[in-house]
Amino acid sequence: MDFACLIVAGGRSSRMGEDKITATVGADRVLDRVLAACAPAPVTVAGPPHLAAVLPAGGVLVREDPPFGGPVAGLRAAVAALPQGVPVVAVLAGDQPFVDAAALAELRAALTAEPGADAAAYVTDDGVLQFLCSVWRAPALRAQLASARDSMRSVYAGARVVQVPDQRAVSADIDTPEDLATARERVTTAGEDAPHRHTH
Repeated sequence: MDFACLIVAGGRSSRMGEDKITATVGADRVLDRVLAACAPAPVTVAGPPHLAAVLPAGGVLVREDPPFGGPVAGLRAAVAALPQGVPVVAVLAGDQPFVDAAALAELRAALTAEPGADAAAYVTDDGVLQFLCSVWRAPALRAQLASARDSMRSVYAGARVVQVPDQRAVSADIDTPEDLATARERVTTAGEDAPHRHTH
């Protein structure tokens, strides 16, 4: 096993009014689309117990401590469940309906091309580094988590990160009802690869 995927999906969806990762975009739930991007790599999801029903065969569900403790807590729980021998891991959010296998391949290639790098992460056209749309060398991620505080920015502090332009806006996430409406429109009217501007 040379690659695995860690998905952080423990948020409350407080700005949504519904569970954003089980909302549908196109014919599929948002989390299902993220899981499809990961196949056939093994997947560990950090999130609430009801997500066990949507995991693929062999998928592992863990819970962050404390529950709803944020993405760093979720990532720590997911990394703790990761087999020791896995050298490279994707770090993804459960609310990114446009991440796909090609995106993960691009990030892995960018990391492989820079032997001294710790991670490769997408950066939006307005310069936002997408902390939860990245690929890491597993030992580096464990080391960064050991000293991180409670923000994803602190996980990346001091890490050597290859910044990959997100030309297809695969890292666009869903935080609000407006984001969900935009994602659905992107699928139904303009196709998967239509430009989509991240609003954060």
